[in-house]
Amino acid sequence: MVSSSGPGTPTSRPGQGTSKPRGWNGQDVLAAFEGAHNGLYGYGHGHHVLLNQRYETIKELRAGNHLLSDKHEFEILNESTVLIQIHHPEVRDLSNYTSDRRQHWIVNAIFQESALPLPNKQAGIGHNSSTAWDYFHINSVTKGIDGHYLVSARHASTIYKINSTVGSVIWRLGGSRSDFALGLNVEFGFQHHARYLDQIDKNGVTRITLFDNAIYGSESGGGGDKDVRIYPYSRGKILNLNHDTRCASLESSFIPPDLLLVRSQGSLQALPNGNVFINWGSEGAITEFSSDGEPLYHAYLDSQPLSRGDVQNYRAFRANWTGISSEEPAVRRSNDGSSCKCLPVGWNEDVRNGELETIVARRGFETVHHVPFALRSIRAQAIAADGTVLASSKRVQIQAWEVYQYLLEEDNIEVADLKVSSPGSRLRPLLLQKADPL
Repeated sequence: MVSSSGPGTPTSRPGQGTSKPRGWNGQDVLAAFEGAHNGLYGYGHGHHVLLNQRYETIKELRAGNHLLSDKHEFEILNESTVLIQIHHPEVRDLSNYTSDRRQHWIVNAIFQESALPLPNKQAGIGHNSSTAWDYFHINSVTKGIDGHYLVSARHASTIYKINSTVGSVIWRLGGSRSDFALGLNVEFGFQHHARYLDQIDKNGVTRITLFDNAIYGSESGGGGDKDVRIYPYSRGKILNLNHDTRCASLESSFIPPDLLLVRSQGSLQALPNGNVFINWGSEGAITEFSSDGEPLYHAYLDSQPLSRGDVQNYRAFRANWTGISSEEPAVRRSNDGSSCKCLPVGWNEDVRNGELETIVARRGFETVHHVPFALRSIRAQAIAADGTVLASSKRVQIQAWEVYQYLLEEDNIEVADLKVSSPGSRLRPLLLQKADPL
């Protein structure tokens, strides 16, 4: 989790991936997938959980019919129902598609819309269930205001609109059987995260967003003999679908500053102010663009080359979120005892209840501050923007009482006189004077 001003806080546990803040039952929550990840073929088997603002699990959600959820989609609709995707291998007769009798496993690409909470039930190459032929590969599904579904099939390079009543295909975009002629630069391949930009069509035009990977590959270096590329780099796109002319046109394209080619994952979020926030999936980067495509912010999530085990991100979102730690602040002194390294910069000359208060700006996940004068002990407090104390740490001893008293006496300072220890006083930085340099 990254703030606008810089480094943030890790929120995921091992085997878990979190997604954007959502509303459920009148409260703000994070949805997370917990389970096993198959990096070779890019799917997962597990379940989802909802986390409150203290990052505690408040609901465990499993797919119905004894199936296991996949990691690709979890979309809460109107705080009451949820869309999930399921990667389910099955044995089928594939003799019409292959002469290899060993190939009889296929992936049944399923999505479910269920009421919250979900029912409490749990349960390639086609040679076995682990390598089942994943011809479709759902990686996103959402529901329009008309009640029908918008589904992205990565391996078909196609976006489908599915009738929610009978399950039939209303239209296809892309792939080998597109119902729309593709205009200049509309073509996409192995895409992710298809969403409606407008819930209501305007003048017979549907606007959608998607992340165009433009390459088929695997973050584990497997899953095929070679990469399939249709463009030199990946892009975010806004497309207009004209139902009268049956033509699709490109409204906007968002180009990565480093011309990244994203082999897997990725997302595009349209922001309320017209900007676009893009996550570059397996390349471990995020970018915010203005509405005209100018990069405003670009950052890497500490990634390394794919073969070396980098930091990757399936989706990224920009949103307001207030997290409340269930742990108290931590503070410790340096090992040499000559300084205090704690959370906290800027001094506030204020003594309350016999304590010298120091206001220190947070700098990243851990903040180091050097205390330049004699203190016997210190504690840290987390303070909100309005001055409210959120939590306090335990006291940490900085100097033994004898050392503390000696340092004060050497400068003719009364032990009880706390105010002279403030930065505006005549007291020189005793710890720097009497102890080894920091």
